[in-house]
Amino acid sequence: MWNDLLGDGEAPDPMVWVILVAAVIGFIFFISVYSLAEAAPACAYETEEARITDQLNEDPGRPHFTIEDDALDRFIKNANELWNIGWQRKDFDKIWIIDQRLAPQNPHFQGVHMFMMKNHCIVYYQTTFKDIVKLLLLDDPMKVLRGDQ
Repeated sequence: MWNDLLGDGEAPDPMVWVILVAAVIGFIFFISVYSLAEAAPACAYETEEARITDQLNEDPGRPHFTIEDDALDRFIKNANELWNIGWQRKDFDKIWIIDQRLAPQNPHFQGVHMFMMKNHCIVYYQTTFKDIVKLLLLDDPMKVLRGDQ
């Protein structure tokens, strides 16, 4: 095979070298682009989950928690059933709930920041009351709303 490409002791055809060099450059380019794509964040720093964790590391005593897995399924289902919001579970991986810095006199009105995440990026943000979040995490929030509990 190499004799066909390079000939018998003759100088190889310049086109063979062009093809070999182009193939090597193409392979190196593909590997470098693929590795950069794997290492690059999927979103800008302003919307990265790391921004949330950095802030929490600076203020370690700040109350917070995450909603994931079955709790996230229940949270979204209850929000849609109670308020017809239209959230879809496939759009979120995790929700960060972080207490607002200003604490009200009545703890039932404690405000929270709600960061909804997908692939470690903030895709939705809103503020709400902590008791609303707790209500949406219940198995049957209607019992509380009806006064059964």
